[in-house]
Amino acid sequence: MKKALLIVFITIFSSPAFSQKYEEVGLFFGGSYFIGDVYSSVSKNTHLTYGVNYRKNFNSRWALNFLLRQAKITGEDVNSSMAFEQQRNLSFQSNVADLSALIEFNFLDFKPYSPQSFFQLSDVFTPYLGIGISVVRFNPKASLAGNLYELQPLQTEGVEYSKVTVAFPIVLGFKFRLSDRFLLGIAGELRITATDYLDDVSTRYPSDPDLLAKTTRDMSNRSLQAQGVGGDSWGTQRGDEYDNDWFSYLGFTFTYNLRKNPGSCHFNTRK
Repeated sequence: MKKALLIVFITIFSSPAFSQKYEEVGLFFGGSYFIGDVYSSVSKNTHLTYGVNYRKNFNSRWALNFLLRQAKITGEDVNSSMAFEQQRNLSFQSNVADLSALIEFNFLDFKPYSPQSFFQLSDVFTPYLGIGISVVRFNPKASLAGNLYELQPLQTEGVEYSKVTVAFPIVLGFKFRLSDRFLLGIAGELRITATDYLDDVSTRYPSDPDLLAKTTRDMSNRSLQAQGVGGDSWGTQRGDEYDNDWFSYLGFTFTYNLRKNPGSCHFNTRK
C-alpha cells in the first residue's frame, strides 16, 4: 500500500502539468482557540494569531504550502459550566509557535492570472483542503499570588514532558484572486497534537504531596473542594489522559504572486 501511494505521488508531481508553477508569499491574521483538558471558551479564550505563508503552486489543483504561526492559547476552569472543572479550578496560558508543511488540493481549477481573452474561462475562486505535519513549541504557565510560573519544570503531575511536539494540521478554506498579483484566502486550521500537556493537565494529581515542593503543590492542586476519599484530591483524576490536546486558527491570508503574468494562461488546457 505504501509503495502504491508513493508511486501515485511521484507520478502526479512529475507530470508535465507540474512544470507550470508559480509562487506566493503572504501574511496570516486571525484568532486561536484551544481544545483540551482545561476549559476554554470561544468568547473569552480566543486570541490574536499572526503568521506567514510560502506557497508553491504546481498547477491549478495542487500546491505545497509552508506555514509559520505565532499564537496564544489559554484556558480557565472558572468559566466552565461543569461542576468537576469548576471545583478543579485550574488555568493556563501558553505562547505557541508552529511550523507546518502541507499538501493542498484545490477542488476547482484555480488560475492565478486574469484571462487573456473574454473567450477564456476566468477561474477566480476555489475551496481547498490541506493536510501535512507540524512542529509545535509551547510553554504552559499559570499565575499564583500575582506571580507567573512556568508549569513544565514543576512537574505538577509528576510527569516530565517535552515542550516541543509534532502535530497533524488540517486546513479547509477558500481562495479568491483579487488581481494578477494579489490573492485573498479564508481558512480554518486545526492542529491535532501528539501531546496532552499543552495545558499541563493530563492524568492524576500526584499521590504523595509531601514529596513535592511547596510551589509545585500549590500549582498542582488548586481545588476549591476536595474530591478524594481521604479528604483531599491527591491521587484523584486531574485530566483526561485518553485524548490529546488540539488547537485551531481561523483567519485571513493575503498573499502576493511572485511571478508576473507571462502573457498566456498557464493552466489553459485548450492550448
